[in-house]
Amino acid sequence: HPHPPTHPPPPGQNSSAASDVYKRQVHNGSVSFNLIIAGSARRVILPLPGRHNVANALAAAAAATVTGLSMQAIVAGLESFQPCPGRMELIELPGDVVVLEDSYNANPLSVHAALDALHDLGSPGRRIAVLADMLELGPSAPELHQQIGAIIPERADWLFTYGSLAEEIARGARDAGLEDDRIFSAVNHDELIEHLLGLLESGDRVLIKGSRGMRMEKVTAALRASLQKQAANGN
Repeated sequence: HPHPPTHPPPPGQNSSAASDVYKRQVHNGSVSFNLIIAGSARRVILPLPGRHNVANALAAAAAATVTGLSMQAIVAGLESFQPCPGRMELIELPGDVVVLEDSYNANPLSVHAALDALHDLGSPGRRIAVLADMLELGPSAPELHQQIGAIIPERADWLFTYGSLAEEIARGARDAGLEDDRIFSAVNHDELIEHLLGLLESGDRVLIKGSRGMRMEKVTAALRASLQKQAANGN
């Protein structure tokens, strides 16, 4: 059951604020935190991966407070939230393979947050980032893709890319120290799926992300179909 904190908020956090948070903890597929509203505190377990979703939850809690909802109703709403398909959706597949699909859209901030979520997933296996182009970024697009690549080695063990811009992610990851034999750039979905299926092992955690126009949900669907077929055949 949610419970009040055992110590006061850290300095700089006002317990009389509409909504506040401290003592955040990241778990496999969820984030827990203490929600503080008008001096009262409750523990919230948000059923979403990604530490950035705590900020989203706080915004929702603040809006709900203004409308007059009780702390109990706010906590219940946050803890029962289910994401839309393709938005930080955690999918458990046969063989203890977990896919974090965030294929609805992509920009530098959301890709960074998704990579953080991949890193935070508890995993006995490897963390594999499968990233496609971030579209509509203008003239700075190549540099922004390289900047994403630069943070890959600290968050993933393997990198798969799809799209001409995403090749700049591979370049950035390579320059940041990710071994070349752990990077694969595909020219189409079929090539990407084939190499990814050839790599997957039990315990792997896979992030699939790209702009909507890159149709990365096709990759998730293919992984699901292949792994379910293997399981049905006893493989």
